[in-house]
Amino acid sequence: MEVETSSSSTASLVDKAVVPGDIVLDLKSMSDQTIRLGAGLRQNSDVLSVVKAGKLKFKKPNKYWVESSQKRYAPSVEDTVLGIVVDARADNFLVDIKRPYISFFACTCI
Repeated sequence: MEVETSSSSTASLVDKAVVPGDIVLDLKSMSDQTIRLGAGLRQNSDVLSVVKAGKLKFKKPNKYWVESSQKRYAPSVEDTVLGIVVDARADNFLVDIKRPYISFFACTCI
């Protein structure tokens, strides 16, 4: 596996298919820049590696993520949280929305 060392090499990976284990970016050459990682990427010491198959995406100034057709929700930093599921049953969920009293929300799935 070859480590990409320049930003031009990383730019060539944007909008291309990546698989888990691919090295996206070597952080040794970017010591003074802040990189924001999105879903599907992980920092291992001085490199960014892929943990989910998909297309590598980039947004200025320095945000990278992997876009895939995964159907299951995968939480990430800066997601908006509306409530916390505290109990799950066959036909409903009890969700804590930080209200001073318990309220019931009728939901129907069609």
